[in-house]
Amino acid sequence: MSKKKKNFHAPSKETLQADAARWLVDGHHKEAIEAYKQLLKTEPRQEWRAALTTAYLERAKALANKNMFKEAAALWESRASLCENEGSLELYLTWLLRAGRYGKA
Repeated sequence: MSKKKKNFHAPSKETLQADAARWLVDGHHKEAIEAYKQLLKTEPRQEWRAALTTAYLERAKALANKNMFKEAAALWESRASLCENEGSLELYLTWLLRAGRYGKA
């Protein structure tokens, strides 16, 4: 039995932008991150980069609330690579310490 492949059509830039903004507002940060990363591959808009950094930070906070400190710190690092603003540095340091990454902290 062979499985038929479904034709997958990527959403338009406008649809992806609307979805990403909605996901960010609705707290679906993982989905928003993926959408904004796709958008930035097509065009380097500052507004998308800013939204992506927000999505990374909010996703990191959610992971930290689940005691997933190593993952939260990694997302903060991804966020920091996108912007010069090192906001929430105290959260990052806390997550590193809680993850047992004392040398990095």
